Amino acid sequence: MRKTRNLILLLLLCCLAMTAAAQVYNLAESETDEDAINIVSYFDKGDTMTYNYSHEKIKIREGDTTRESSFSLEFRIAVIDSTSQGYRMEVTPLSYEFTEEDSTSSAITRLGWSILKDVRCIFSINEVGEIQHIENWREISKQLKATFKQSIDKAFNDTPELDSVMSRKQLERLLSIKYSSEEGIRDAYEELDMLFALHGAALTPGIKEVDDTDGGYPCHIIINSGYTEVEDEGDYDGDYAVATQTVTTLPMTDALEMGLELAGWLVTEQLADSLDSYKQVIVDSLNSTSVFPENMEVTVNEYYGYFINGWPKECRRQKVVDAGLVKSIERNSIIWTSRNWDYTLIKNDEPLPTGI
Repeated sequence: MRKTRNLILLLLLCCLAMTAAAQVYNLAESETDEDAINIVSYFDKGDTMTYNYSHEKIKIREGDTTRESSFSLEFRIAVIDSTSQGYRMEVTPLSYEFTEEDSTSSAITRLGWSILKDVRCIFSINEVGEIQHIENWREISKQLKATFKQSIDKAFNDTPELDSVMSRKQLERLLSIKYSSEEGIRDAYEELDMLFALHGAALTPGIKEVDDTDGGYPCHIIINSGYTEVEDEGDYDGDYAVATQTVTTLPMTDALEMGLELAGWLVTEQLADSLDSYKQVIVDSLNSTSVFPENMEVTVNEYYGYFINGWPKECRRQKVVDAGLVKSIERNSIIWTSRNWDYTLIKNDEPLPTGI
């Protein structure tokens, strides 16, 4: 039962709360201030950027902290063509490193990387930097589907307890459906979503607070944007940045229903048959404690830093699902490690952070 509960919380962590970037972009559409910060790409054919992407999922239960998955990977983005309509770009994975954690979350994370690690992605952005298409998504889909069974079998062999929690056939079916469309392939490249999430937006410098809704639930948004000093006209190290926080509140019963509905796609038939009663077991067990919350709170903190020409410099995203006795945290961070513009290679001399 505990493993199923962990799976439900994992699914909730993935699906709850629109990212602050999406909220900021929606709000930014109404910005007309002539002093607004315009997040626009000024790239050239041949430009390349290398990034380090770090990921971590942890769970805090009654004061005890458990790391469920952790990895870092290095990848390169190159501008392979430049036109008046925008840019064609290519993502190439370079290296990766996993921290071996004995958990369902870690097994699913390793499965995802094992499928994507040898695939190159060609995508296009418009003249301001908004992602338009994954050009070779059909090719990627074909490559992924060819490796599904082998990768899933390896994940279940490496983590035998997965058999008691989820169905291999249902997982293979779910992945097959997910990666059968351009949208599904794009969702698999979270690093692209982070790097180009705000391109095309215009934000007035300063702090702004807004109350909005996310999927029908109330959320509070704080946006802080501004410039840093530029020493001279050719200084590419001068930059601008946007920091955001989005807090969404939803009833615990709604959250459980969402998690159980998603889990029903993955769990074994034996567990699926008992999901309705299991929901009541969870509610009863939480109600037996004095700290059972009526609502679940989802907090997303994000930071986006850019070079003055619009290349992303640093992106950080933390999503926290607070369910009272249990808190799940997912942290993702992308830091530039080198850049090659105008045939000049420059490396980032600052050490990568040890924590996200």
